[in-house]
Amino acid sequence: MTKLGAHLWIHSWALAHGFTAAATAQSPEGGLSILTAETITAVSLFSMACGASWSKAFIDSFVKQQFANRLGVEIAKQTVGKIPVYGNLFNGATSAAITEAILWQTYEMCA
Repeated sequence: MTKLGAHLWIHSWALAHGFTAAATAQSPEGGLSILTAETITAVSLFSMACGASWSKAFIDSFVKQQFANRLGVEIAKQTVGKIPVYGNLFNGATSAAITEAILWQTYEMCA
């Protein structure tokens, strides 16, 4: 996968993820289940597309880091995220940034 291809793929997923987060900001769970499914799908498809190899040790550390990150974000989303309009923008921007970081980390694992 070329760097340009990675940019297009990653930015598209991040944008879609941001829109989903903004749209689900005021739902009871803040869209967590939908966003988690989107993240898993994005990483899985991107890994296959670019040929990323994931070792068990890397997956373990990656999951723990993302869990800690997601926990902090969820606390903020459940407080700030419930404010109409501002919360939608906050959730969208935060989720898009997390998706960007996860997919760029995945890109680093590409063959």
